[in-house]
Amino acid sequence: MTKSVVMSAAVLACVAGQAIAQPTIDGRLTSGEEALYGQLRWVQNIPTGFGDSTTGNPCDPQNVGDVAAVTTGIEFAIPLSAIGNPAGNIRIVAMVNAGGHDFVSNQVIGGLPAGTGNLGEPANVNFANRAGDQFFTVSGTSAGAPTVDGTLDAAVYGAPLALQTNRTGFGDSNDTSVNLANGSELAGAYGVVSNGVLYVMLTGNLETNFNKLEFFIDSVAGGQNTLLNTNPDVDFNGLNRLAGMTFDAGFEADYYITFGAGGDPTTFYPNFADMGGGVGRYLGSNQILTNPDGQGDGFLEGGNNPDGIQIAMNNANAAGVLPTCPPPGGNVDVASGSELNGLYAYIDEANNKLHILLTGNLENGTGGSCGEGGNKVNIFIDAAANEGQNALRGDNVDISYGNLNRMGNDGANPGLTFDDGFAADYWMSIKTGSSDPAWQVMDAAGLRTNGKFLDGNGNALDYGAYDGGAKDDPNYNPVTFRGNNACDTFFPVDPDPQDGFTPNLYTNFAPRAAYDSLIANFPNPPVGTPGLISFTIDNSNIAGVSGDSVGNPAAVTTGFEIAIDLDELGWDGQSCIKIAGFISGTDATFMSNQVIGGLPDGTPNLGSIGATNTINFNQFAGNQFVEICLGGGCPPCAADYDQSGGVDGDDIGAFFADWQAGAPCGDVDGSGGVDGDDIGFFFERWQAGGCD
Repeated sequence: MTKSVVMSAAVLACVAGQAIAQPTIDGRLTSGEEALYGQLRWVQNIPTGFGDSTTGNPCDPQNVGDVAAVTTGIEFAIPLSAIGNPAGNIRIVAMVNAGGHDFVSNQVIGGLPAGTGNLGEPANVNFANRAGDQFFTVSGTSAGAPTVDGTLDAAVYGAPLALQTNRTGFGDSNDTSVNLANGSELAGAYGVVSNGVLYVMLTGNLETNFNKLEFFIDSVAGGQNTLLNTNPDVDFNGLNRLAGMTFDAGFEADYYITFGAGGDPTTFYPNFADMGGGVGRYLGSNQILTNPDGQGDGFLEGGNNPDGIQIAMNNANAAGVLPTCPPPGGNVDVASGSELNGLYAYIDEANNKLHILLTGNLENGTGGSCGEGGNKVNIFIDAAANEGQNALRGDNVDISYGNLNRMGNDGANPGLTFDDGFAADYWMSIKTGSSDPAWQVMDAAGLRTNGKFLDGNGNALDYGAYDGGAKDDPNYNPVTFRGNNACDTFFPVDPDPQDGFTPNLYTNFAPRAAYDSLIANFPNPPVGTPGLISFTIDNSNIAGVSGDSVGNPAAVTTGFEIAIDLDELGWDGQSCIKIAGFISGTDATFMSNQVIGGLPDGTPNLGSIGATNTINFNQFAGNQFVEICLGGGCPPCAADYDQSGGVDGDDIGAFFADWQAGAPCGDVDGSGGVDGDDIGFFFERWQAGGCD
């Protein structure tokens, strides 16, 4: 079949004389790169037999923070005459709410069970359905009185009556100024009665965006266990916005105080309500900071405050309660399992690069940044016409502690054999380690049809290449094969010269270009070209396939990202480039079931590679490689969806992988959406065996 050629966006931009965009080599498909990479070229179809990675960055919701150490916050002095002159215990509920009294946070004192999220709509909040009591009780008395300034007088208050049990979902403030806070938390509650006044100290802070503190007092018999909608109108009817909220059994609210803080200077405006048929009042305002040393007082001005209630704030706390644990997320450096989920790739003629993003993750080894260890991603590329190895040879260059040749023919057994039509002429192996700091390394080699080139003495002329190091070193993130790797201490010259006595040559530059320089410059030393290969690993994926489920591999957008020079690959400028690969064990003697192109459903790990167990991909249905052709990401011909040059059953699988994933190229009818009409459009052309 003759296939049409479609210009890619990169080529069109080149024609227009514009700068040509390239993906950032960071191990992830970031915004804007979808247009460069195009469609997802392959999606995994079986669970991993090499372990499912779980979160590498755990957050313990039980670790709330050092809440007992917080000594600043909101302090009240409430004459008992204002709350019915109680003679016994006084119960209090305090919580942080949104500015419109319409979204309750998880910052409640008593305290909600660890891990509880924000409570949301007030009418749906029922504290009786939550473990523990979400109130605290003041029963102690003191001869002395604290200073009402928003700072804890520990000698007067004594031990806390309640401490926070839940990380804050309303922002963890890191502003240490007395006035301002960019988050809200209630760390602890303290209370005492002295000389007819109830003193309460709530340590923590209130975000200065007019989020509300809701403060309920149960001090006399009766009251509201479930809030009514007939309470006094205070703070723009904020109390009645809470109607339907239900407290713990035994708590019946009688009195209510609410306020938020904000503005410049930071000011708060408390309101008070008698919920037993009494009135609501605006108590007046107060500024958090009333003198230069931050020691504000509790006196309210400009309102109706006949009982002389005092309230003071100090917002300086930036410790105490920790933020809510984020949803489980992976660690960009560390994975506890290995999997391949999908492959994006395209030929970038304008920049002379092949770009590959192989999504997934790789379990870390334990060796140092220059050492061996850990699972490996082996990638084989068929880019050079009429060259390469269909059955992997055992006499290629020595690299990766012999791992490359270990997978090949030992002279008696064929070793690893690829599908018919695939002849590998380039190999890359990726590994990573979890030592502190994490590291990433690639080994690379060209693969010639008849094995490595030798001189007349049987010494290598081809190179084994490697580069990598600690990921916190910008020289190795991404790794760019720039020469003179810190781990290469054997030769002062890179690439290694061939002196007629050196059996194996090594370089930290790209290997094929190093050979070209060796031949071109002989007898002078070869010269390396930096930047012909670049790669990095983002190991954060914890989704995709698991150990017992396929999951949603098409949604994974992180993994192994590579850019490699097309001349380094030996590309002829027009052929489709084929990519094969798999995850293996540490010494490349054991192959997983995570294979590019996919294996039949239910296939376990393939086992030993090389002479001890011949693996021949022809024995498995389908192609264990992916083909990348010119013409952009989407196939120019809907029927020949896998761009193989023929219309066959493989096109059906390739189309449905994209269609089920909702990938843009699944929109074969060009309607602007991936839907059922695309199926009919595809099969109409597939059955006809043509594009039109």
